[in-house]
Amino acid sequence: VSLNASVEAARAGNAGKEFAVVASEVRNLAQKTQDVTRDFNSSSEQVTKRTTDITADIKSIDDMIHELSDTLHTLKEVFAATGKLGHEIYDLSEEVHSVTEEIQNIINT
Repeated sequence: VSLNASVEAARAGNAGKEFAVVASEVRNLAQKTQDVTRDFNSSSEQVTKRTTDITADIKSIDDMIHELSDTLHTLKEVFAATGKLGHEIYDLSEEVHSVTEEIQNIINT
């Protein structure tokens, strides 16, 4: 458009001087539009890449949370088994103590 306007301004001679100014402004505006569009596309690509990176990071965090949850579940089972084993050891020690007292009583009589 600006090239056509420049050609027409040149054909018009003196009468086309103001038209040439308008053509120059149209050319400047077209250049600015091209620059803004290029910057926008570059920014859009950066946002898309960053979004992809963030999505991958979120997936990694989600995987770690599931792994941690599994580990915590296993620890809960281990602690439960340890507690049960502790009660069994206590009960056995009580029985050993009773038997020891009975043996002691037999020996003393």
